[in-house]
Amino acid sequence: MIMSRIYTAAVVLLLSLLTGCAAVTSGGEVSRVRLYGSVSEMAEDSALVVTGRVVETKTVRDFDDETDFTLSTVEVLESNDAKVGDLLTVRQFGSDKQEPVVPLLVTGHEYLLFLTSSGLKGDLATHYYVTGSNAGIYELADESKARGGVREPSARQISPTDGEHLPVDLDQSTIEQLVS
Repeated sequence: MIMSRIYTAAVVLLLSLLTGCAAVTSGGEVSRVRLYGSVSEMAEDSALVVTGRVVETKTVRDFDDETDFTLSTVEVLESNDAKVGDLLTVRQFGSDKQEPVVPLLVTGHEYLLFLTSSGLKGDLATHYYVTGSNAGIYELADESKARGGVREPSARQISPTDGEHLPVDLDQSTIEQLVS
């Protein structure tokens, strides 16, 4: 049991370093190693920047018998490097049953995602983590939310971090620059 917990802790630490963050499990908070000064800086640290729709999510325990990961299948709508229609697998630590340290992607929702290659082996090598953990997730606006002729921002960061210098809201022209 102790070895299993040590192994789990080692896996969590390794994954945290791979995604540019160090997870603190108490209270579901995140303390990241790097805070970004701009979306351009975060894009430079990313293997892919995509707008995409989550078509499926599932929970797996593929490292040990205790640690949940949520795998989201994301259909690419636009990207700086992937093809439209490609299906990407995005890994996030946690699940609906185990408190995630950052908000999980939701089936049917559309996002602007900054993605980092997983660095894992075998079949998992094709998976991606979100760059900067929560920093690299912006939910795309539902265009039907325009009120009185005033349009909502085109994308909103789902979980801003204090001390980060990233805009919470992005306009359409910024999104287009990032995914082109």
